[in-house]
Amino acid sequence: MIAKLFYPKELKEIIRLLKSEDNLNHQALKSINRHIYILLLISIALITYFSDHLIIIGIICLIFPLLIFYEARNVYQKLMQPYLNDNKLHGVISDIKFYAGAIGAREYYINIPSENKTYTTPIFVDRRKKSKKPKINEAVLIYPSIKNPTHAMLDHNFYNKQFQLRKSKLKQTVPSGITRDT
Repeated sequence: MIAKLFYPKELKEIIRLLKSEDNLNHQALKSINRHIYILLLISIALITYFSDHLIIIGIICLIFPLLIFYEARNVYQKLMQPYLNDNKLHGVISDIKFYAGAIGAREYYINIPSENKTYTTPIFVDRRKKSKKPKINEAVLIYPSIKNPTHAMLDHNFYNKQFQLRKSKLKQTVPSGITRDT
């Protein structure tokens, strides 16, 4: 698979370990592959469009692999890596910001009262079915990022299916709502 060439080294090691334990969620790999293939298709389209201009093709061939590496690392670090953290925190949504970006359409600010800390998490819309949208002052569970101290991901069934690399953790997620006490 071409997408594997663009995976960060840390992700390759985690995939190898989880495969040996038969604990790899292949749906999560499809999510990161989708990002990689979209950029590959864009680069192929640009190369085809500018087929008469060798300098532009050379620039595209230099820039797009770097862009794809960056996007794969970004998806892993921001969306997948927090789920590798077993430490879940209880928090409250303090604010919701709307923006147009590559990672998501909304960003939630979640306060953790016990730590006096605020985390941000990107929110994706599940277009296939109407899922409950969290509101301000709603209690949630989050997985904080190990590497980025201000970033986290929600403990929610839709996000876990898309970004949780460990298959065994999928059974322990929230079935339909956002909150859960464990």
